Amino acid sequence: MQLDSPLGEMDITFEKCSIEEGCLIIVGKVGVWDSIIRVEKNEIRELFKFFLDRKILWYLLSALLKSK
Repeated sequence: MQLDSPLGEMDITFEKCSIEEGCLIIVGKVGVWDSIIRVEKNEIRELFKFFLDRKILWYLLSALLKSK
């Protein structure tokens, strides 16, 4: 996965996902920097709205079903 920003292009990797103190925690790296994404319960609905788009769902399903 790649992030394009004014600072340049950086690889994003996800290393683990957990639930801590009522938050979804995603641990990984952005470029060479360790990073932690904290998603609050009230933010989950907003995230799902992005993925409920018909074209996005089709893309996700086809990516999951595609053989390597």
